[in-house]
Amino acid sequence: MLAETYRTVMQQAPELVPTADDLATAAELGEESVIDLMLAEVDRDVRLLLASTGEGSVGAAQILDALLMIADDGHAPGTRVRILSGSAAGHLGTVVGAVWGSIGAPVGYRVRDEASGAVVGVATADLTVPAGQETLDR
Repeated sequence: MLAETYRTVMQQAPELVPTADDLATAAELGEESVIDLMLAEVDRDVRLLLASTGEGSVGAAQILDALLMIADDGHAPGTRVRILSGSAAGHLGTVVGAVWGSIGAPVGYRVRDEASGAVVGVATADLTVPAGQETLDR
């Protein structure tokens, strides 16, 4: 189903698809993130199509959210965050999905509140990553 969604997007917007030569050149660099960035607009359109049609699995949407975060420096699904406003202010939660506009970084997130178990919508400015979470003990 996901492959069919990609096929649909690539047929509807072929200008978003890098040429085989461009992909080959990027592959020679040995940096996977370069290819991810080249395909970010296709990934975004697939993610938006899945959201607009209600099709697809939660897992497929989460994978696309994680891929898109490479280009947009957001919080991938699974990231633990602190909610800063609303009825869940001060609670810890886990990002379960991103809310995307037509361009740019996510405009919000769906976060599972650890205290209540409910999934709440949170604007990007209304959450933060708890201190120390991004470091690894060695």
